[in-house]
Amino acid sequence: MNRYRRSLQVNLRQQGAVTIIAVMLMATVVTLSILFTFKTSNTGVNDSLNQSANVAALFLAESGLEYATQQLTTGAASCGAMAVTTQSFGRGSFTIDSTATTDYDGVTTLSLSQCRIQVSGTVTESGSSIQRTLQSIVSTSAGSGVIAYDNIETRTRNNSNSASWNHLVTGSNPLLIVALSLSGNSPTYMATAVTYNGVSLTKAAERNGTGLRVELWYLMAAPAGNHGVAVTLNGTSTRFVVSSISFTGVDQTNPIEDVQSAFNNSTTISPAPQVTTISNNAWVIDALIQERDTPVPAAGASQTSLWSSTTGGVPATRITGAGSYQGPVSPAGSTAMTWSLSSSRNWAVVAAAIKPASGGSSGVLSWREPSQ
Repeated sequence: MNRYRRSLQVNLRQQGAVTIIAVMLMATVVTLSILFTFKTSNTGVNDSLNQSANVAALFLAESGLEYATQQLTTGAASCGAMAVTTQSFGRGSFTIDSTATTDYDGVTTLSLSQCRIQVSGTVTESGSSIQRTLQSIVSTSAGSGVIAYDNIETRTRNNSNSASWNHLVTGSNPLLIVALSLSGNSPTYMATAVTYNGVSLTKAAERNGTGLRVELWYLMAAPAGNHGVAVTLNGTSTRFVVSSISFTGVDQTNPIEDVQSAFNNSTTISPAPQVTTISNNAWVIDALIQERDTPVPAAGASQTSLWSSTTGGVPATRITGAGSYQGPVSPAGSTAMTWSLSSSRNWAVVAAAIKPASGGSSGVLSWREPSQ
């Protein structure tokens, strides 16, 4: 009987040890399972966050590409002018680099109507930066939406009431400007008709000074070719300087954004006309009349002189007509057109802002995501 009890006690102790070991093993397995599950879950979360950041970076790169092509379409910038442009959006940003002039191989030269744009989208996630890059070959209409100087013709007349000459217009989206500087005040002295190839121009601006008058006329979509310009005054003979100037890349609906004028007797154009450009990269053109043939007027440092001519006759009755342009003006805003005369003279000046064309044919020809 005692032997049986001792055997039972041994068996019970052995079963208890096995149970404890089993429980310990089960606890270990459960603990390892929890740790594995936590690690897997944490890895999944990180992978999900990284995937989200990757997608966001790609979207930013695509947005940057759209932004770049839009700039080219509207004429706000050329390929080279964009160079490196960074725009920030929330937790990320994109950077545009358009300095390359070769194809993807870095060797083949692109045509003048194409450029390679590289856009990198960057997103910061958990202290790390994730970047996706797109490269694209983009086409752009050369000159579309970008104003350019075309041609100029200048004539002087003494004791006359008309003038005619030929002017060559080339390129797309043209605008013809005729600037008239004449001695005398309105209404005795003024142009009554200005035509190009028989088509009438529209008067954009006029200003009277002391015995002086200056006018600006314009024609949208001036016919291409070498056609005749005709200016007719109101019947009174006088001295005048007249210039025809053509530009390309100009808006064909509302080409004149603003006109301003001024007159005085001083050594500088003061107060200078302050022209407000509305569109980015617009140009401003002005026309000046100054009494006598001296001094020779000098355009402001930011302006490009286009013409400066003096009528004949007795020096005291001569007049000088001159003009200049400033552009492209960026950003849009107020632009002063100044001149230096060095000696006090009666003068008058008119200035107009010219709007660039929009709606070019820029577009993506191909794109790729280079190896990271």
